[in-house]
Amino acid sequence: TVQYSFGVKYAMTENYSVDFSGYFKDEFDKINSYPVQIGGLTRQQYRNADYGRSRGIEVVLDKRGGGYVNGEISYTYAFAYGKASQTNQNYLSDFLLSRDPLSEAALDNDIRHSLKVALDMYIPNTVKPKLFGIPIANAWSVSLQAVIESGKPFTPTSAYPGIATDVGESIERNSLRYPATAVFDIRFTKEFKFVGLDYSFILWVKNVFNSQNVVYVYPATGRADTQQNVDQVIKGGTPYDSNPADWDYGRQVIFGIEVSL
Repeated sequence: TVQYSFGVKYAMTENYSVDFSGYFKDEFDKINSYPVQIGGLTRQQYRNADYGRSRGIEVVLDKRGGGYVNGEISYTYAFAYGKASQTNQNYLSDFLLSRDPLSEAALDNDIRHSLKVALDMYIPNTVKPKLFGIPIANAWSVSLQAVIESGKPFTPTSAYPGIATDVGESIERNSLRYPATAVFDIRFTKEFKFVGLDYSFILWVKNVFNSQNVVYVYPATGRADTQQNVDQVIKGGTPYDSNPADWDYGRQVIFGIEVSL
C-alpha cells in the first residue's frame, strides 16, 4: 500500500475550527481468485494479484466548547477504482460466463459525495434554562445525526433502457448509480435521580422521516421495486419483485432506561 495524507486545521475562533484534508491511496497485491491447473482439474485459488486505488478530499467545520450546542458538519468528495470489488470477483465472472475485466472501474463502495452532520445540545442540571422567559427543564440532551450520500454504482444489463451494445461487447462495469440516500436520527436523553441512583431516560428515533433508501436495484431496470423489463420498457413490479431486503431500514423508535451505578 502506498498512501499519502495531507491536511490543514485552522482555528477560526476559540470554539470554531475548520479542517481541510485529502488522501491518496494505491493498493497492490490485493486478493482475488484465479484458475489454477492441478492434476488435470481447474480450481480457483486466491492470489495476491489485484489492484485498487482511492482518492478523496474532506472539509470539516467543527464547534467544541462554549454554549450548549456543539457538533460538526463534514463534506467528502471521494472515489474508489479498481479491478474487483470482492475477493472472489474472478470466480463470479467465470461462474456467470462473463469476461474478466481488462481495465479498472468504480468499485461497489464508490460513494462520490457524502454530507454528514452531528449536532449535540446539552443542558446540564447546574443551570436554570428559560425559553422565551419561561423556565424549562434541565439535565437533558438532544443529539441529531444526518448522513446524506450519493448512490453506489451498479452494472446494468443489456436490456436496460437506452443501452445499445454490439455483438460481443461487454457492458461497462458500475456505469450507473443507485438513488441517493438520506438518514436522519435523533436521540433525546433526560437525566433524573431515583432511590440514590442516577438514571437516564432515552428516546431514540432512527430514520426520523422514514426515508425509503434503496440498497439494491435490479440490473435490468435500475429500480428496487420491479425487474419487469419488456423490450427496454419497464413495467410495474410483481409481489415477488418487492423484496424488503432491497431497502434499508425504515423508521425505528427505541425507548430505554440507563442506570449509572
